[in-house]
Amino acid sequence: MSRLYLDTEFNGHGGELISLALAAPDDKHWYGELPLPHGIDPWVAEHVIPHTGAKVMLPDLFRASLSEYLRTRSGATIYADWPDDFAHLMRLMSGPEYAQSFMIPCTMRLIVTPDGEPKPAIPHHALSDAVALMNWHIESGDRGADPTSSGRVT
Repeated sequence: MSRLYLDTEFNGHGGELISLALAAPDDKHWYGELPLPHGIDPWVAEHVIPHTGAKVMLPDLFRASLSEYLRTRSGATIYADWPDDFAHLMRLMSGPEYAQSFMIPCTMRLIVTPDGEPKPAIPHHALSDAVALMNWHIESGDRGADPTSSGRVT
């Protein structure tokens, strides 16, 4: 079974997507940034924006690159620790119009980590956060993914 770990950064609660990352245990990760939205939330300006600018793509290229990556991982289980991470991924897959949507078979699992976990090398950077989530989840023996485990699941 193929696993991917998803994280996103966005412009405040419920805001526009800034970056998205998918980390994979084989170290073949995907990361992309969109052009910054107008009116950056002050918290985001302080904590997220300093870590951006490395891989900015126009929206069409961003979606095409993500689609190509996900096609190579068809059937994967995608883990995330925040509901909006899945919402942003689903909006990208849905596309701006029906004809631009892409369907990649996958399973999504929401996991909840203990306070203070995971510990990314660069907090509030989507790829660093996704890798940290992956490492925590694998090292913890999938805790947080199973309702009978010691982690909380939502």
